[in-house]
Amino acid sequence: MKKLFALILALALMLSAMPVFATETQVTEINWSDVEVLADMVEGEFVTLENIGLKLWIPADFKPMELTEEQAGVGMLAIYATEGDTAAVSVQYVESNGLTMDEFINQMMENGGAEPEQVLINGLEGVGYDLPAENTSCAVFQTESGNFVQVMVAPVTADTDSTVLMMIISSIQAAE
Repeated sequence: MKKLFALILALALMLSAMPVFATETQVTEINWSDVEVLADMVEGEFVTLENIGLKLWIPADFKPMELTEEQAGVGMLAIYATEGDTAAVSVQYVESNGLTMDEFINQMMENGGAEPEQVLINGLEGVGYDLPAENTSCAVFQTESGNFVQVMVAPVTADTDSTVLMMIISSIQAAE
């Protein structure tokens, strides 16, 4: 999982993305334009999630899954998975209940999260972190209403094509 964000960082830096410094904290800047050439080699398309104003690129072999009541009940908005569920990307809306981004991330770290890193993905400020026990990498953004949108990719293992997962994370952007 840490490898996925390290790969994203390395690719972004190699393709001219520059780290941005906000006060004393380093922010990793990631842009779709930095990986768009790679995405041209993999069939896929952008999916817009109108209800939250985001879009992301989904590879053609990731199919939309029907949400269960339980998944919808915890704010899951969309799940895309490969055949046999060998890899998945999910988008979850989380009510903040007054939490700030820092408090939300601290709560995630208390529940097994690791390696939080401030990110700027296509102009959206957020935090990337890993859930090692679940082989999952996450990017979370705070909405204008103060709630959170979390994009999760899994599994992040040596057997997973981390380039495709990196392209999904790199594609997150505001819907036009």
